[in-house]
Amino acid sequence: MPTLKALCIGLATAGTLFAGVAFAEDAVDLKPGDNWAAFEKFTEKKVPPCKTCHQLDKKLVGPSYQEVAAKRKEEAAKDKEGTMKMLAEKIMKGNAGSAPVYGGAVMTPNTMVTEDEAKKIVEWVLAVGGEAKAEAKPAEEAKPAEPK
Repeated sequence: MPTLKALCIGLATAGTLFAGVAFAEDAVDLKPGDNWAAFEKFTEKKVPPCKTCHQLDKKLVGPSYQEVAAKRKEEAAKDKEGTMKMLAEKIMKGNAGSAPVYGGAVMTPNTMVTEDEAKKIVEWVLAVGGEAKAEAKPAEEAKPAEPK
């Protein structure tokens, strides 16, 4: 007959394996050039989601992704790795204490974003390049007009 300790260890192991399978199914990747819907899906479970303060082509609380891409284009051309590292750190740690860059809005730290995720977000933002594609627009902007 199994001991209580063995039973608890077995249940904990099974729970960990089950959770791993659930997370693997939910995993979403993000690549430069992916559309807006892919970006939203990649960031939707972050707290707060990026779209709370940023949009593809218009300023909300923070700058649009197009504005960030345009502003960092030359810098990234000279030192892509350094630019990516700096922006990834801003995503993870926020910008409190930094000189204002985009009108003085404070970016809060995003503690749920890993370094790998932050780098993927930065690669995607830099790939936007200041040009939105029609399929990259948020879904609510792409809805057809209501019949009259």
